[in-house]
Amino acid sequence: MPITMAVEQAQANLKILLALTLSLVCLVCLLNPAQAGEKFAGTTMSAFLKLPVGARPTALGGAFTGAANDANALSGNPAGLSQLNYRQVIINHHEWLLDSAYEYLGVVHPVPFGRLGTAGIGILYLNLGDFEGRYYRDAEAGIKAGEKAGDFTASNLLVTLSYSWQMRTDILAGLRFGFLRERLEDETANGLTCDIGVLHRFNVIPGLIVGIEVKNMGPSIGFIFQKGPLPFTVQAGASYRAMGDDLLLTMDIVEPIDNDVGIHLGAEYRLFDTFLRAGYRKSDLGPGITGGLGFELTKNYRLDYAYAPFDDLGRAHSLSLLAKF
Repeated sequence: MPITMAVEQAQANLKILLALTLSLVCLVCLLNPAQAGEKFAGTTMSAFLKLPVGARPTALGGAFTGAANDANALSGNPAGLSQLNYRQVIINHHEWLLDSAYEYLGVVHPVPFGRLGTAGIGILYLNLGDFEGRYYRDAEAGIKAGEKAGDFTASNLLVTLSYSWQMRTDILAGLRFGFLRERLEDETANGLTCDIGVLHRFNVIPGLIVGIEVKNMGPSIGFIFQKGPLPFTVQAGASYRAMGDDLLLTMDIVEPIDNDVGIHLGAEYRLFDTFLRAGYRKSDLGPGITGGLGFELTKNYRLDYAYAPFDDLGRAHSLSLLAKF
């Protein structure tokens, strides 16, 4: 392709990407007018929507918006699902902080009857464990402040439906709708979320993909005596493949509604049937270096592990099994 034509094509692609980005921002403002203003530091609900899902994205420091090239796109950028032309299943167990843990199951399936896109379903269940309850002072009932009231449990559930389609050979788009439920003993709260993502392959720079995702759009949710917005987030990312696709470099810039801008960096290198991964995150989940490994057990099965320290809060471990068929 002549240089002038390549430059014109790149300029046209950039214009399309900018138009899509502006459209996303306008849609966000229409759906979430209250969330388009100042930050609501510490006031958002359903903070579990920020949790990293999948050992591979976790090991990459959470920088996955511009990559999203496997079933982890179900919880990452849904636009990436269109890069998959076969079924995938992912099972993830994550040992989180303070003795909590969560499980994730995701299924990706290309839509039959031609190139109609790719659909997927994801289920996340977070078990926060048992808590020791204490009474407030109640003089009439003869209860002193601090008396033990018995243990109680808490958990969260998120079920998502995703769909991705190819707008052009170099532009992919995706939508994700979610139903969430938070439970604290006998109290529950339900909510709805919507995420939008776009990916753009730069043909003029082989191996470069950029993406943008708008996450956690939806109405405010009330729980017991509190009510607040969802943790609305806008994030942009890029990925670049080099060394014959053996090296993957990723970067995300994340703008949450309730905290400062976060930066995520990741690197993955394939050595025979093993993937070496490292990352760095500076976000509201805490700064730190992450790492992990991936093992291609067979052509259709991959086992991933991730490690993420959180200073005094402890360390998180994530294990994923991905199957293709």
